[in-house]
Amino acid sequence: MPECSEISIKDLSTLLRGIGYQIVRKQCTHLRVEKTTKIGMHRMTIPNLSPLASGTLNDILTTVSLWNHISKTDLLEMLKK
Repeated sequence: MPECSEISIKDLSTLLRGIGYQIVRKQCTHLRVEKTTKIGMHRMTIPNLSPLASGTLNDILTTVSLWNHISKTDLLEMLKK
């Protein structure tokens, strides 16, 4: 896992939009994103903090990888670009 100081909420939201998620609500402390997948609607609330804590980032990437059938390694590579 990359250093948590390397991953900002802006980087993560760009990645999520790039794989089809839409930001449906933005509050000062959290973002609400959603995407329709083959198995249903995936909704997720993520903290609007930079940098993201490594455990929080790990949980978000694990969930996104399961819902989208993309490996966590591939998601991390996309974040680094």
